[in-house]
Amino acid sequence: MQSVLHVGPVNTEGGMATVIRILHENPPQGWCSSTLSTHCNGNMVRKYLKWRKSFIEFKKILSNAQQRPDIVHIHCASDWSWWRKRRILKYAINKHSVPCAMHIHSGKFSTWIDENPKRIIRINEALDSPLITTVVLSDYWKDILGKKIGEVVVADNPIDPRMMMTKGEKIANVEKDELLKDNTKTILMMGRNDPIKGHAFAIELFQRVRMKIAKIKLNITGYDGETGEGINSLGWVSEDDKGALLEGADVLLVPSKYEGQPMVIIEALSCGLPVICSDNIPPTPSSVVRARGNDIDDWENKLIKILNEPPSSNQIISDSQPHQLENVRNNWLQIYSTALSK
Repeated sequence: MQSVLHVGPVNTEGGMATVIRILHENPPQGWCSSTLSTHCNGNMVRKYLKWRKSFIEFKKILSNAQQRPDIVHIHCASDWSWWRKRRILKYAINKHSVPCAMHIHSGKFSTWIDENPKRIIRINEALDSPLITTVVLSDYWKDILGKKIGEVVVADNPIDPRMMMTKGEKIANVEKDELLKDNTKTILMMGRNDPIKGHAFAIELFQRVRMKIAKIKLNITGYDGETGEGINSLGWVSEDDKGALLEGADVLLVPSKYEGQPMVIIEALSCGLPVICSDNIPPTPSSVVRARGNDIDDWENKLIKILNEPPSSNQIISDSQPHQLENVRNNWLQIYSTALSK
């Protein structure tokens, strides 16, 4: 059986960690998987010490012929995440000739490399090896990054199998829930506690809409600031709680300034949940309603329309199909197999 080692923020809050967990728990057929965490929450000292310890452990793993994986799958964002992961990449390639998949998750990667022409040169030099396969999240990112960093392949983010049901089961659950709850509409906003996610904007939007639709509430996760009446600030929630929140909501807000391929949108689609997202986010499936950046009037109009005229769950669920786990697993099987054959 062939093996893959996932390297990245395994235990850190956020979508990248969710992707790592799903891929680790569900490797391609004929493969086994392990993980190495390179990041932790806390101050810069804690993060540096965690990184140094992880890199030492990585070198031990690759130096042991019995532990050495067939593929190193590196999960990368931008900025310091890239420079740390580049060391992982160089060690695997130069010291042990182990093929690597450099998996770029960040929606900021393209603008970050554009900030400095020398940065693009150094990144291209780092990725210039037949042992490296560079992976991006969508055809949109392939078109943008392929012109800057060379050949890339696409791998969609997977839906957690625990959130997947058949279309009929989900629609039946939606209808059942509608019978059980009162007329209060539930708006949901989920994301880590970071200004780029737009928590403050979501709260302002909710307060405006509540002046026109009284029976609404907002469930908001990952946020520790001030909220207000009708708002449940839930902090960081477990995967099980996240699933329950998605199933119980009437609409999801994603007002992020930038994203790669938001996991929460994919998960919402699999639940038949309507989504409104910022047009700062890369192209989304047709059922996702896109609102203009921070134009709160546009957001207000679109949110009121969805609350008053909910769209069909059928189309929403259909849009999640490319992200079904089996499709994603088969794609990674092809990526790994091609990397090993080079």
